[in-house]
Amino acid sequence: MAVRVVAETVDLDKLKDSQELKDVGLTIGNKLQLRPRLLIRNVPSNIEPKNLTDEICNRNLNSIPADEIKTIFVYLQIRDRSNRNIVIEVSPAARNQIMSRSRLYIGYGSCRVEDHIRILRCYKCVKHGHTAK
Repeated sequence: MAVRVVAETVDLDKLKDSQELKDVGLTIGNKLQLRPRLLIRNVPSNIEPKNLTDEICNRNLNSIPADEIKTIFVYLQIRDRSNRNIVIEVSPAARNQIMSRSRLYIGYGSCRVEDHIRILRCYKCVKHGHTAK
């Protein structure tokens, strides 16, 4: 369980070193930032997802290292088995470079890129903002 406290001015180092909070069993941490996710459309099926990050960095992003890009999902297309859609997670700097181009060169073709938006949805009550547990 976690408790979130929002303050306009706070000395985070002073809170982390507080013995009273440690005695109660509380720890202080920074807010986790989600990394942007991008959807790459019509990636050729002959490109393996593990080789995709190297392909993107070598052909499109010279200044971004391959460890800043991570393959999250691979969606197989029902109608066209030769292509698939892939969701990647990137650093904010890599996202800015990719979105300024709007296309990535992968294999012998170019693939459209767009933002992938995460929406929490409960599969039990079909409402947004939470999940069924």
